Amino acid sequence: MWSDELKELTREMLLKMPMAMMKNIDSLYGVLILVDNKYVITDRTSDDKYIFDSIDELIESGWAVD
Repeated sequence: MWSDELKELTREMLLKMPMAMMKNIDSLYGVLILVDNKYVITDRTSDDKYIFDSIDELIESGWAVD
């Protein structure tokens, strides 16, 4: 799992910005946008979408700012 420092940086960045480049612990990379109070990450390779209700939920799923 990511370091506590990276998790906290992810929280801070996503509270301030509606868009961010993301990485996943499973070697995925994506672009996050905030849509209707949901965090939507689109995988840069497959275009799969991952939708989260909260920042904590996406961090627990292995995502962090890149």
